[in-house]
Amino acid sequence: MSIKLRAVFLSLLVVITGCRQHVQDTTEHDYGYINQPYDGHYKIGEPYKIKDKWYYPEVNEKYVEEGVASWYGTSFHGSKTANGDQYNKKSLTAAHRTLPLPSMVRVTNMENGHSVIVMINDRGPFANDRIIDVSERAAELLDFKKKGTGNVRVEYLPKQTADLRSVLGLSQASSKVQATGASVKDTELEEVMTENCDANCGAYYVQVGAYKNKVTAKKLAAKFAKLGGIEVNQITKADVKLHRVRIGPFENETKAKKIVAKVKELGSYKAIVTQD
Repeated sequence: MSIKLRAVFLSLLVVITGCRQHVQDTTEHDYGYINQPYDGHYKIGEPYKIKDKWYYPEVNEKYVEEGVASWYGTSFHGSKTANGDQYNKKSLTAAHRTLPLPSMVRVTNMENGHSVIVMINDRGPFANDRIIDVSERAAELLDFKKKGTGNVRVEYLPKQTADLRSVLGLSQASSKVQATGASVKDTELEEVMTENCDANCGAYYVQVGAYKNKVTAKKLAAKFAKLGGIEVNQITKADVKLHRVRIGPFENETKAKKIVAKVKELGSYKAIVTQD
């Protein structure tokens, strides 16, 4: 284990007891033992489309979901994950479709009560409406490796996530949010073309619209995601909370105006160029 990741677990005040009979008894079970250096970066990502279905990555500290889990192992061992980390089948990690990378979640097997905490560092799964794809080691501890899938409850852990990111020096503020990608497991992501630039290159945006309904705003964002980095953020106008959809940033007004033209070609939207 790298020195930095040792510090993660020491900072979380976890005592290694050596007992493996109960899931809650070891560092591996409690905090997602990672036996390799961490190479990933912080990432939320843009909306993306897989097999005609859109997914919307976001921060959701109250996330809890029950459904079917699967696992992936040897064929992906050593491959890059969606946030640049390296998949290790012996580590307690997992793939999730929308949670920020990295995030810590507790996965509980609803059939036997076994529970383990894993680090989300990849995107997926995209088959049969499964909600999480865990590593081979996690599947062993949850006791559904032989079966292949299991009915689980997945719960986001804000404190453990914050502790992990703090020790690794990762944060939304200090890391550029990357466009969503995935290691190829079930299918390839559709290509998302971007013309984004760094935050200091000039703040030109194309505002597509602003809506009271967040769902409506996200659907619109998904429609235009292929035109560039797209964001949905909350603003207040005349004491009314709106969800603004805009594309960018672009380094100059000329590039932004080209996107306005493309937006209008895709529908009767009153897109405009704005500058922060």
